[in-house]
Amino acid sequence: VYVARTMSADYVSQGGAYGAVYGTLAVFLCISLAIGYRFLRSATQDADQYLTARNSQGIVSLSLSFFASGAGAWVLFTVPEASIIGGPAALAGYTLSTLVPIAIFGWIGPIMRKHLPFGCTFSDYVQLRYGSLVNVYCTLVSLLYLCLYLTAEFSAIGDAVLALCDPADVYDATAAGRVTDKGHRLKLGLVLGVSLCTLLYTAIAGLPVSLVTDKVQGVGIFLFTFLVCIAAFTADSGADGRSDRWEEVTTTGTGDPSPTGAGGSTYGNSFKMAFILISAVTCANMMHSGFQQRVWAAEDQAKLRKGAIGGILLTIPLMVLYGVVGMVSYREYGPFLFPQFPSFAGFYALNELNVGWQVCAVILTTMMVASSADTIQTGVAAIFKPFTTYVLVRDWKVLPSEADAPRTIVALNFVLAAVVVNVPAIVISTHRGDAHLSVLSLFVLADLVCATCVVPVLMGLNDRIHPSAAAAGCLAGAGTALLIYGLAVDGEPDDFKTLIPDIAGVSGLYADTSIVAFLVTPLASGLATLAANIPWFRSGYRFEGYPPVAAESPRAGDVDKISGAEVTTA
Repeated sequence: VYVARTMSADYVSQGGAYGAVYGTLAVFLCISLAIGYRFLRSATQDADQYLTARNSQGIVSLSLSFFASGAGAWVLFTVPEASIIGGPAALAGYTLSTLVPIAIFGWIGPIMRKHLPFGCTFSDYVQLRYGSLVNVYCTLVSLLYLCLYLTAEFSAIGDAVLALCDPADVYDATAAGRVTDKGHRLKLGLVLGVSLCTLLYTAIAGLPVSLVTDKVQGVGIFLFTFLVCIAAFTADSGADGRSDRWEEVTTTGTGDPSPTGAGGSTYGNSFKMAFILISAVTCANMMHSGFQQRVWAAEDQAKLRKGAIGGILLTIPLMVLYGVVGMVSYREYGPFLFPQFPSFAGFYALNELNVGWQVCAVILTTMMVASSADTIQTGVAAIFKPFTTYVLVRDWKVLPSEADAPRTIVALNFVLAAVVVNVPAIVISTHRGDAHLSVLSLFVLADLVCATCVVPVLMGLNDRIHPSAAAAGCLAGAGTALLIYGLAVDGEPDDFKTLIPDIAGVSGLYADTSIVAFLVTPLASGLATLAANIPWFRSGYRFEGYPPVAAESPRAGDVDKISGAEVTTA
């Protein structure tokens, strides 16, 4: 990668990398065109169905969708890194962190469907339960998270391909491994291709096409993961010290050697990492509007629960396999990849394989990025649906109604998604600065902002919580996070340096400041909500209930059929 890799005679050519990436994207685009043609010809489809695929998905579809949507290319970088630094405990924590949010969606999803059968994302729930103030804050948090998530995915596709290409072409050995102009052009071409293609095919038919491509991507990711990981397990560098490194990485891990890190290799630090990962990723994924859309796409509540279980069962082997790949890579190539570049662990093993396996890895990475990117893009478009429907159409009357011009409303939602999320993600992920953009550091920041509001949002399921108390809780969470990282703990760097560490350091996710932040921030937001709610609780406040479904539904004729079934199965 940036340093001398083990000697490998074969690398993926840049033309081969482009061919693998664009060929994979072309498959998804062709599928989308076929579905889009049927969608546009159907008289029963409208903007609501375009953004929700309401009540249409069975167990298998939901299982593959939950799995593929969460299995982004970040897995290739962050899971091996966490396994090297924290050992099996950190791997277990990371695995649980991806399962807990899906389980929560399976639990609260039926409640949301019962009260809001025509919902689209949690934004609808927050607006009706808490009002505009809390909803604006939560919407901004969700947009920031999804923008950083997409930035991390775009960075991942570029970094993965650069790691498999000939380092002499894409890295400058005389400048500490800085990416060359040729490498930057390659990365820009890949990022633009993925961004434009996924945005195009999701704009053609919305969430329905994203759910179909999730099936293809889910099966492909699962099969290619097994093939590539098994091939990586055959790595044999013949280097000295392999048995000692294997014992180290399969017990407590190496520990975080960076100035912002947790220090030495101990079981305590390993379990600390596990807790941070569970807390951080759970908070973030609960604010992922793409996951939220799946709640209303399910045929019914029973299939939603079973689909969530299926997604969990598919995700477990994925996480475990990539964690073990990281451990194997450290055993074989420890001096090359650690302490500077543990996130590239999986690619060291792949560089020992022939070009065919490396092309498989590029195809796998493309599927992972595309599955996450199209979920994010449809999710962001759905976030803007209340704004376009209620503000621009109903209040300001600057657009025709959804019934009169559904394609106009849908197109505007995707234009907003492109401007607010895609463009910044492209700019950030292809920057040409001296510092390398850490995928895991981006997730630290994204997870932190989500931790400020997720607890007050979920507390709204209790009808005794007042909207003003929830607003106070969100502000307390934001203030707590800023205070902790601004001051830091245990002598770690203050002024937010621990949040986004320098290039040479391992991500701040493993710092002592981080464990305090991801423990205290959601706890403080919840406690502040309860404390602020005391006056309203003592006065007997209760939420009056959600408005009648017919008043909120854009398709009032379906109310009896859908809401009645939901109530009886709750």
